Amino acid sequence: MEITILHGENIITSRERYRELRRELKQKGPKDLFGEGDPSSLLWYPIALSQTELKKFPKGTKIEKFDLPKKLFSLIDNLGTQASLALSKEEPKELVFAMVGRQIRDIYWAKESIDTMQYPSWRISNLKRQTGKFTAKKLKELIALLSKLDLESKTGAISLPVALDLVLALSLE
Repeated sequence: MEITILHGENIITSRERYRELRRELKQKGPKDLFGEGDPSSLLWYPIALSQTELKKFPKGTKIEKFDLPKKLFSLIDNLGTQASLALSKEEPKELVFAMVGRQIRDIYWAKESIDTMQYPSWRISNLKRQTGKFTAKKLKELIALLSKLDLESKTGAISLPVALDLVLALSLE
């Protein structure tokens, strides 16, 4: 039996690939007792596995890794600039919205209490640089807006692309 491992931080793309391979398995066989392709030969992890973990699987295991796009990190590093609006158009909105929310939270945290952060020094340095673009009041407003828009997008009151553009546009002020 050939084993395929799908892993990485880009869970949207990896999950799509998982569904695609699952459909192929159902069509090709071998079949299990329920007439489906053997799902035990397909493993999906919503995290990046370490090389140590991957080496524990049998030789011949097919491994597909799904990293987050580098452009997404450019968008996060450029929050509060015009570049963030342009970069947001290229990636899945759900992923961008979640990462923007996390970044705004972390910028606020860095502004208010940077010595309590337990991130790598390069990340703290990036956050420290970004704190100069926002006041604490503005960050609180953006966090409240993100929370409101998240709920509204889930209840159909606003579409996620519009919500994301709104947050990014307001972060420019």
